[in-house]
Amino acid sequence: MNPIAARTALRKGNVKRAAVLIALAICSLFFVLFQGGKLAFMLFIFVMVLGTYLYLGRWSGIAHVKAVRILSNTGHGNQISAGNPLKVKVDVDIPGFYPIPYVLFEEQIQSSKGRAIPISSTFIPDYRRRGEVTYETAPLERGIYTLQEMIFATEDIFGLFEHRGTVKKQQHIRVYPRMTDIPDWVYYKQLSKGAHAHTATSRANRETTQINGVREYVYGDKLSRIHWNATARTGAWKSKEYEREAMPRLVFILDRRKQVYTDQATVFELAVSAVASLIRYGSRQQMLMGLVSGGKQATVFTAKRGELHADAMIDHLVEAEPDSSYSPMQLAEGFASSLGRGAMIVLLSPVQDQSIMDTLAWAARNHMSACHFLPVRSGEEDQARQWSAMLRARGFVSYPFAQLKELPQLLGGRHI
Repeated sequence: MNPIAARTALRKGNVKRAAVLIALAICSLFFVLFQGGKLAFMLFIFVMVLGTYLYLGRWSGIAHVKAVRILSNTGHGNQISAGNPLKVKVDVDIPGFYPIPYVLFEEQIQSSKGRAIPISSTFIPDYRRRGEVTYETAPLERGIYTLQEMIFATEDIFGLFEHRGTVKKQQHIRVYPRMTDIPDWVYYKQLSKGAHAHTATSRANRETTQINGVREYVYGDKLSRIHWNATARTGAWKSKEYEREAMPRLVFILDRRKQVYTDQATVFELAVSAVASLIRYGSRQQMLMGLVSGGKQATVFTAKRGELHADAMIDHLVEAEPDSSYSPMQLAEGFASSLGRGAMIVLLSPVQDQSIMDTLAWAARNHMSACHFLPVRSGEEDQARQWSAMLRARGFVSYPFAQLKELPQLLGGRHI
């Protein structure tokens, strides 16, 4: 039930109970006036005391409740990784002096995909009318979640009337794709040492004298590289980061067509997680990276270097869904100017047909290197290996994987 409907039902219920109580008070008054006696008088006093107690419950203080929500396991910007639960602590302060037996806490976590997660708990306020609510959700999937208003309710000791207070404080949680640490990518290095042996790679290992930013100190950095101002300001050792002269561009093309992910939601999540993991690897290696993503409207990130650029691409992946009608070939041809001559194209798609072959061949004709990352469901590995063998026979590289944890081993030296 949504909050507005709940409040309406509560108001109607309280009105009905109040009408019954008023009718009982009138009857007891008539009983005293027309019948008299100790029994009638005691009944009248009892009804008046009860009515006064119940009426004063309106000033229990719950309507002016104050609450602070604390997210205990989120990073900067309220971010967590998919597969982790959300841990929440709510500190509650209820003004006033009226005795409160217990407080019911309710709130709702709304997902950008339409799923709602109801939360409910109870606590007993202490003598200062303060309390605490802690809860932990089930592991969350990738997406954006909104914590809605917090609702607090209390009843009298007879459970006749309920009084509510609301704290309107929305918070948004970004659940990033699952990512795995990729220590090395042998094919990328081999490719650079081949076609770019005397150009891109040799220059990529050289640094200019232009400072590009500040990074964490790494053991072995020269004394001249230490950024003293940043070190003094932060209290932690910082080193200067210099611009690199040239690096081969790495451009990811994510296939987001509806029809290729029919009944394969887990495969799409696997593809998104693979892209995010590769972006993190490229960011650590200071690669020039770009992203071409389908969707209802195609999104393009031109190849750039830096953590902010990598974070922007991963932020895009948080809300990515299989809702595109663009094929990988359409994306590649439509944004060829953004790819650039000599770029390395990384195509992520579960498709194993001629369209993928044509896209890889198109990249080769346009003086680009290309490889195919093939996310598959468990049990389909043999078919994927056959496809990879066929691509290898034609001079292309393919990485089939059914689990994200397979990527470090595949990229570290064994490709199929």
